[in-house]
Amino acid sequence: PAAELACLLAPSQLVEHSCAPNAQVEITRACPPSVRVLPLRQGAAPEQLTLSWTDEAAPAAERQRSLRKLFGEKQQRCECIRCAEELRSDYDGGGGSGDVGGDDHLMDLAATAMAEGRYADAASLARRRIHHQRDDGNAWHLLGAALLSRGAWSMAHNAWHEGAALAPAHTLLQAQQRKDRAYVLATSTPAAADGRGDGGAGA
Repeated sequence: PAAELACLLAPSQLVEHSCAPNAQVEITRACPPSVRVLPLRQGAAPEQLTLSWTDEAAPAAERQRSLRKLFGEKQQRCECIRCAEELRSDYDGGGGSGDVGGDDHLMDLAATAMAEGRYADAASLARRRIHHQRDDGNAWHLLGAALLSRGAWSMAHNAWHEGAALAPAHTLLQAQQRKDRAYVLATSTPAAADGRGDGGAGA
């Protein structure tokens, strides 16, 4: 029943809100039912758990309005790291500063955007991280993945290629380089030239 569910969820409502949450609510349909707040990132340094009480896919301004409707007009503006970054980007005309809470947070935001299917946001955040740390292999790899998810195959592989040169110790970037070289070699053989190649390098 709705009343029983509301009682079960009441303790979780004490968890602080964030538009880039590090936890989620799990409802167990047992007898009696139970609700647990589970961290999304295992093995990370201890941090305060946060949940999202709004639509994470909505723009920042819309999320702010939703929170005011949910918690009342006295609700202060959400100041989570994602809102701070997105609202500042809007104010700056889309450029963003990349230094809200430290640019290391940009990768957390980019990973969240990828998980939610916001590939354009993920690519933008990865680029901002790269602007501050050119040899961040994880940022280059995520940028390529975001571009590939948007259908920009050539741009994705160019990003991986540039990232591999700047971060030679990054395992995934170097593996992609080897895969791309093998594909080029395979498609340059006489069999491939006759149209008998295998048709693509994949990701």
